[in-house]
Amino acid sequence: MATADAKAANDPKKLLLAIGLGLVALIAIWWAFFGFGGSKPPTRVASITPAASPSPTPIRNPRTQDTQQIDTEDIGPIHVLAGRESVPDERRNIFAYYVKPVPTPKPSVPPSPTPTPTPPVLLAALSPSNVYAGTEDFRLDLSGDKFSPALHVMIEGRRMPTTYISPQQVAITVPASMIATSGRRQVMVKSDDGALYSLPLTLTVADPPKPTGTYIGFITRKQNIGDTALILNKSTKEVQSFQRGDLMEGRFRVSSISAKEVVVVDTALKIRQRMPLTLEGDKGGSYPPGRPTPKVATEDDEPQ
Repeated sequence: MATADAKAANDPKKLLLAIGLGLVALIAIWWAFFGFGGSKPPTRVASITPAASPSPTPIRNPRTQDTQQIDTEDIGPIHVLAGRESVPDERRNIFAYYVKPVPTPKPSVPPSPTPTPTPPVLLAALSPSNVYAGTEDFRLDLSGDKFSPALHVMIEGRRMPTTYISPQQVAITVPASMIATSGRRQVMVKSDDGALYSLPLTLTVADPPKPTGTYIGFITRKQNIGDTALILNKSTKEVQSFQRGDLMEGRFRVSSISAKEVVVVDTALKIRQRMPLTLEGDKGGSYPPGRPTPKVATEDDEPQ
């Protein structure tokens, strides 16, 4: 009897609970679709169409040449965890320091030379182009092109009297004073106003051949025999005597004899050479060393 009363007492509670749950469900549905007094339109739920599964990709085996169907969904990245080798740290040298490298110098490129303008006159050759110092006055012929009477020959900047022969040749007379010493002389043709000019050529002045002997003494006589020069031959170490007009070494004619020098003339080149008196006879030879040259007054006084 007591159990029946307890069930009868619980039935109203269950009924009330069911009604409360139903109201809560209705309120939740109303809020989801209509809201509570707001003007916001109901949210539409977009339908999501499931994407079509990709078709399997055919893959060919390079060994068997067979084609297999492989689903690409089964393919994914492979994560490889590389093992880290344990390397001991290198010891640091506290005395080492950074040295700045020396910059490599850039090679200097010399500027390109300015081209020299072509001269309006051509000087091609000199004839002769080589002479000996001490030569007498001689003729110098210049050959080239575009010569004119307005041009003059210049030697070391000195204007020379010029003879115009043709547009290809002019000539001058070179004085002996300009070739008294050896060296090189610059020769060119040029007009007075400088508008016409040529490139210079070189006239070479060389030392002439000289006697190889040495003048060491002389003998003076009052009679018509004349003075005698004593010449030391350096090759044979013998003393030879020469008078005026004698030929020395096959090409030098004795011109004069004095107490200071002997003058000879080159018979081939017509050049005068001077042989000063020296004391080299004391260094050797058949002439008595240190003995002065005897001076004989007369032939009777000559020692026997």
